[in-house]
Amino acid sequence: DLSAASPFGTWIVSIAMNDLTSEEEAWMEELRAAAIMAGLQAQSRFWMAAVAIVSKGDVKKGLKRLKNWEKVEEEYKVSQCSEEAATEWFRKTYPDMLIPLSQSNAGRTGYGIRMGQFDPSLIKTEQDWRYVVKTIALNLHAVNPTISHVRNGIANIAKMTGVGFKNISPSVERKMSAVYQDAFPVRIKEIYMVDPPSILHWILKVASLFLKKKIMERLHPIPVDQMVQFWDAASVPPDLGGTLTEDFFEMRARGLAMYRQSVAEMEGGQN
Repeated sequence: DLSAASPFGTWIVSIAMNDLTSEEEAWMEELRAAAIMAGLQAQSRFWMAAVAIVSKGDVKKGLKRLKNWEKVEEEYKVSQCSEEAATEWFRKTYPDMLIPLSQSNAGRTGYGIRMGQFDPSLIKTEQDWRYVVKTIALNLHAVNPTISHVRNGIANIAKMTGVGFKNISPSVERKMSAVYQDAFPVRIKEIYMVDPPSILHWILKVASLFLKKKIMERLHPIPVDQMVQFWDAASVPPDLGGTLTEDFFEMRARGLAMYRQSVAEMEGGQN
């Protein structure tokens, strides 16, 4: 039973939120068959359904995403990195950088990043990268805890206050984008760049080198006082004009619990 309030919104999570339409079921089965023929690793029904939905039933695109995730796993050994270790490293290296968000006014889940606190030079070793990629995966699982969330897509925030050249590394951003843009099954519908700095034009020019056109078109620079148009005050923390005070990782833990319940329900053959 998934009848619990979503930590990333006011949605009530129920088994019905993991029901596939007949079309989506057909997409998933076709993709699963193609993946077996291609010799790809077996994945959960939830993962295969998410890839099929994000790919809109295009088997070629779905296979490419599955193969890209296998490359991510091969390079970073994500499955060999524990949630606890990645969380401990991130809390220590980038304290308070991740922003908890509740549901947006458009009904989408997501999370935020205080980009002014991001120092790319602190990612030094292969193990550091493993922690970063593991954290990206955990964050995305948490804000996509059901198939309904996957369909709806996410809305993220990049708080840009104080951002300078030291906070942006094209090589680091390119490696990260390969995870969330090309491998993980997620629909990125909106990214709000809050309180953009004077170097915004340069940042967007750098981003255009590795972000797809459709994602670039979903980047929205806005001042802090316009946040109310997209999230109510209870859904964002005080530095974004809201009242939400919950710890990001505690909120994420509840989202991950819901995601794991969804996986278990779908593996149980109830969808």
